[in-house]
Amino acid sequence: MSEIRAIGLDLAKHVFQVHGIDAQGTTVLRKRLRRGQVLAFFSRIPRCVVGLEATPSRIAPASAAPHGPARPVMRRRTRRQTLGS
Repeated sequence: MSEIRAIGLDLAKHVFQVHGIDAQGTTVLRKRLRRGQVLAFFSRIPRCVVGLEATPSRIAPASAAPHGPARPVMRRRTRRQTLGS
């Protein structure tokens, strides 16, 4: 296997996706890791650059967002629609 120069780590609750590339940008590693396997995996590989996927949905759940959870938009009935005209 070629020397891994950089790793991209896609964060999730239980299963993480690991993608490694060499100096030419060729993919040399694709692996799924459960939460308990991550530390052991990184202790076995040589040092390299690691990029973490970080989005607001991974940092805080929607209910903790400053504007609250999204609600569907409901259109009000006009008086004309109510009267059947």
